[in-house]
Amino acid sequence: ALPPATARTGVSMQISHFINRDGIKHPKCAVCDVSMWLARVEPDKSDHDKCTFECPVCENVVVEIAKYR
Repeated sequence: ALPPATARTGVSMQISHFINRDGIKHPKCAVCDVSMWLARVEPDKSDHDKCTFECPVCENVVVEIAKYR
């Protein structure tokens, strides 16, 4: 199991609505420009999920909040 995102380096929070009918958009890593992997999805506030993306190269972490239908 991975440590909590807050314990890892390179964590950033971004609010966006990145889930659309085409599926999940995987963000590019701000450090090395590689497509990030969706590591986990957790419930957030009503009608929102907290999605954690991790870079497979440099282990940078991005957390995004997404509204679902």
